[in-house]
Amino acid sequence: MYLLDTNIFLAILLDQEKSAACKEFLNKNYDKVFISDFSLHSIGVILFNYNKKQVFKDFIQAA
Repeated sequence: MYLLDTNIFLAILLDQEKSAACKEFLNKNYDKVFISDFSLHSIGVILFNYNKKQVFKDFIQAA
């Protein structure tokens, strides 16, 4: 089991430098990853600050 940090998801959602490595990790370990309520909230706050409300909505629906 892995409890993932907010930054793993943000790297992917914001298409940052390490997004490919983060995607690869998630694809390999999809059935073993967890996220805290605080991390989910933090992702929402950051995406809203970047004016990416639809990205957050899509993220929530994909979970």
